[in-house]
Amino acid sequence: MNPRTTMAELLTGYRADLGVRDELLDESGAIRPHWRGFLERFAAIGTGAREQITTALTEQIVDSGIAFNVEADPRDRRYSWRLDPMPVIVTAREWEALARGVSQRARLINAALIDIYGPQKLIANGTLPPALIFGNRGYIQAARNWAKPAKFPLTHYACDVARTADGGWQVLADQVETPAGHGWLLASRMSQANALGDLYLKSGVQRVSGFFAAMKNLYAAQAGDNGRIAVLSPGSSSASYFSHSYLARYLGFPVVESADLSFRDGNLHVKTLEGLMRVNLLIRKIHSTMLDSLSIPGTGFLGTPGLTQAARTGRVLLANAIGAGVLQNRVLASCSASLCEQLLGEPLALPENPALWLGNQANQEQVRHDQSWRINPLIAQNDPGLGSAEAKQAPNLDRYGYRWTAEQAATLPTTPQLDGDQLKPVPWAVRVFVCLNAEGDYQALPGGLVRLSRQPSSFGLPNGFGSKDLWVLHDDHETVPRASTNVAAQTAPISLRRSGKDLLSRTAESLFWLGRYVERTEAVLRTLNTVVSRILDDGGGSSRNILLHKLLAVHLLAAKGADEDTNPGEPTQLIKALIQDTSQTYALANSFAGIARNAALTRGILSQDGFRVLRVLHADVRWQVAAQRIDQVVPATLINQSLQRLSAFTGTIADNMTRNDAWQFLEMGRRLERAVQLCLLSRHLVTDDQDSEQSAALSAFLEIADSTMTYRSRYVALPRPAPAVDLLILDETNPRSLAFQLMVLNAAMEKLPNDGPYRKPEHRRVLATLTELRMNNAEALVKYGTDTPGENDEIPLIGLTQFIHDAMLEVSDLLTQTHFVMADTPTTSYSLKRAIQP
Repeated sequence: MNPRTTMAELLTGYRADLGVRDELLDESGAIRPHWRGFLERFAAIGTGAREQITTALTEQIVDSGIAFNVEADPRDRRYSWRLDPMPVIVTAREWEALARGVSQRARLINAALIDIYGPQKLIANGTLPPALIFGNRGYIQAARNWAKPAKFPLTHYACDVARTADGGWQVLADQVETPAGHGWLLASRMSQANALGDLYLKSGVQRVSGFFAAMKNLYAAQAGDNGRIAVLSPGSSSASYFSHSYLARYLGFPVVESADLSFRDGNLHVKTLEGLMRVNLLIRKIHSTMLDSLSIPGTGFLGTPGLTQAARTGRVLLANAIGAGVLQNRVLASCSASLCEQLLGEPLALPENPALWLGNQANQEQVRHDQSWRINPLIAQNDPGLGSAEAKQAPNLDRYGYRWTAEQAATLPTTPQLDGDQLKPVPWAVRVFVCLNAEGDYQALPGGLVRLSRQPSSFGLPNGFGSKDLWVLHDDHETVPRASTNVAAQTAPISLRRSGKDLLSRTAESLFWLGRYVERTEAVLRTLNTVVSRILDDGGGSSRNILLHKLLAVHLLAAKGADEDTNPGEPTQLIKALIQDTSQTYALANSFAGIARNAALTRGILSQDGFRVLRVLHADVRWQVAAQRIDQVVPATLINQSLQRLSAFTGTIADNMTRNDAWQFLEMGRRLERAVQLCLLSRHLVTDDQDSEQSAALSAFLEIADSTMTYRSRYVALPRPAPAVDLLILDETNPRSLAFQLMVLNAAMEKLPNDGPYRKPEHRRVLATLTELRMNNAEALVKYGTDTPGENDEIPLIGLTQFIHDAMLEVSDLLTQTHFVMADTPTTSYSLKRAIQP
């Protein structure tokens, strides 16, 4: 049963604070008209359905990977993205007023940037104090007086705003340098729309896809026909990396880092497997102070040397322009009104939340005698140019006041939040996004990134207390214009191609290691499955414990007390170490983290289904519980479900990935790691003995290699060394054999880019290893050299698998040197000179 509820029951105890704007209730306590339709439907679905929506929304968030740290556990509240099912709802008329205000502010900032990095009339006439600009770390001298200055140094912008008590809006901060949050907003909107379903569709919400279509069309027009566009990000260590990568994937652009770029012959290039390819436009998500160590003082070794020169000559376009951060945050707060009158000839539409620049004595005195002001650095504390010690120390205003601002806390409005099965008011503010369109006008996105606060006031946009989606309604809820669910198609001609050769070197490396971590995880899970099944079978005696220890020692070679010739006791502690001991290379905790990190870096390559499977695997908290509470064994269902997810991933990529270079590197990583695991297993589990212990070890080997049924279909007998070695080491028709892995590696390397007439070193190494393996037979590999082997004698298989194991590690290093570390365009000169006879 799912009893219906009424709006009155849902709003029991909901009260708006006096003197504070509440989005749901008006001054008389009545529900605002534009909320009524959604609220009636939300109440009518009942308690059970609301709980299902909350659960579905959490699952959507986890699946999308949205977080402040893409490498962290998605359920870790320090980094997780918390999204409330209740949206913030505003009318089209209310939003139009705000959209006009933020668009005007974008025009104002664009005009100010043109002057600051051009004639500097505003500084000369005193509108902008010189110290406010030249004492600002965001000011980049190298961006001044270019021969080809950008007509629009500001192409995208975000403005943090909050409602005032009278229903208006006030500015909390300007996000000019690298406006962050597009990806968070997109992922939040998609997650909430999927979770709410009909509740979303029937509410008449304006879609956001048109905004991103305009953004893509603008950048495509600026880059020119077949021009290469990329999103320049600091990398996965950045808290905003998810937003960068999600936006890039939505627009269809690759994500690059500074190390992926190279300045050659006056142009900016990106390093790909095919060499250096020119980049025409960069959507910049890196601070100007981190862009170019050659031209921008204080950069250190960060950035791409020569990038500024390429931008100065117009060889590459940057959005936003270098140095835009000079107007970041509250720089304009004290002079925006006069600046708007002077530059635009119109009054400022959006008032500022009170802020003072502390570069003059009068403002300093005002702040000293009023404790309501909070002193902040002119540039945000997360700016790389500002040391943490300087950000925390009490400023010397008499000497360094020009580096600081003071602002008062803004009183925040409230909006309903779902708490259990009741609504309660919660303070909020919103980031509004603006982008230049192809017509040269600034267009606001019909929605925003809402951040919640635990306090009734805030300095700037709140952070750390959850988020909401903001819905802008159409004027006529019954007639919702049809909107595209993706960006608009381009009408410019394009050149057809299928090669996919422009894969970034860094992305190729991430795919290679994703394949390795996936196979490493599967190998450990299969080992755990085999160990657990034998513990559950009979608990074993000392001989069984030795076998279990051998199986676990494959991945815990450095475990203390791991002498294979003695009884190691109960394997519980080894199992626990194999799950969570991060000092162990093959621990599941390390492998899960490696999968999450590399999946995030290759999100633009993987299919959505494949990425989702890996996110669910990483987010499974049961592994943490299993490691903490382990007494005897890990639940077999947990192991099997994790194996099923890995199988789902490999099946998904096999069905969905184009067989281009991206596929080849992912496949090479998988096959190389599987070959390494087979070598390790064979060295521990195969001997020439014919006793029951050897038969049990071979049975475990076949089980871990998922070849038990194949063996049984060929040999109606207990496992013996020679047949098992033939199947798992030499049989080129068995997808689980060592020979098969080397065959696939060799075939993949045949298809990699090669600019010379000869095979590359890693390819020659694989080919030589495969040939060496093919020169053997199973019977000889498991026979000792003498009839009475000595204490230190080994069967030939041990030496062969050690040789192959070392060769695979060498191949991995050679791949890194050849394809993943590229300082310049790979060239190989080969010429034939023929003497000319007279």
